[in-house]
Amino acid sequence: MGRASGLAMLFAVAIVLSGCTATETDSRLTVSPAPIPERTTTPSGDLAPGMTADGIRWSAALIRAHSRTLRGSSFTVKSIRTVESTNPSYRVRTVMSGTFSANKSRYHQSFVERDRDAQERRSELFADGERLFEALGPIGERRYYMPRTELYSPPRPESFIGNPTQDDRIYIGVKAFETRIESTNRSGGEPNHRIVGTEVRLPELLAVGTIGTYADRIEEPSLTMIVGHRGIVYDYQLRFTAIKGNQTLVVNHTIRYTDVGSTAVVAPNWYPFAREEHLGSGNATSL
Repeated sequence: MGRASGLAMLFAVAIVLSGCTATETDSRLTVSPAPIPERTTTPSGDLAPGMTADGIRWSAALIRAHSRTLRGSSFTVKSIRTVESTNPSYRVRTVMSGTFSANKSRYHQSFVERDRDAQERRSELFADGERLFEALGPIGERRYYMPRTELYSPPRPESFIGNPTQDDRIYIGVKAFETRIESTNRSGGEPNHRIVGTEVRLPELLAVGTIGTYADRIEEPSLTMIVGHRGIVYDYQLRFTAIKGNQTLVVNHTIRYTDVGSTAVVAPNWYPFAREEHLGSGNATSL
């Protein structure tokens, strides 16, 4: 690999699997609902954009508020996505974690994927506010790069890893499900609403947007979110089983945001070596 970012390539694969939208319907697709817990408290207080007392009514408005708030704040994010298949049998697990400064000129993101052949790929990016550094491979076998950033100063994450606020992935669940507010928690000062999916209204979007293909049937769909009054989706948990012919795919996707407004981006331990040995060279060395 030359100077092109390996993480960007891996991230692009993840986007294909998780950021598609469906434009057609498949009348064969059926949905077997999972049981929904009963509402335990009556929602009250400030609601996020796009929400009413009954749940999420305008999904696009909520996603815009989520993105707008995070784009102006520092935050820590972790995403874990697994797809388990039978016939054929395999398991894919993708873990993305990152810390981002408020203006996104400084960030550290790691990406680990174990593919269907049980091969693991690792990549990290660190932007120090002026330059971008990349580390590929496991500890002991890392290779360092400096992706070209002449056109991006400072090297913002959108230019290299896609959207750090995960809008496209969260939108899938928000749009595909009918929802309701199960409870509201005010213990932390900001009212946080626990939202659950009640039924799937767009099963085609759910299938295509997460596994990249249509399914014959969706079983046990489940969506749970924690949404703050500013629109931040602090916690997103999506689970369902897709049946396609003789194949069964169990999908789990969790995204969590923490330390919004108080995240400090710390340089990884490999940063001094990458900076000292490769600043300006763009060449990779096995370390």
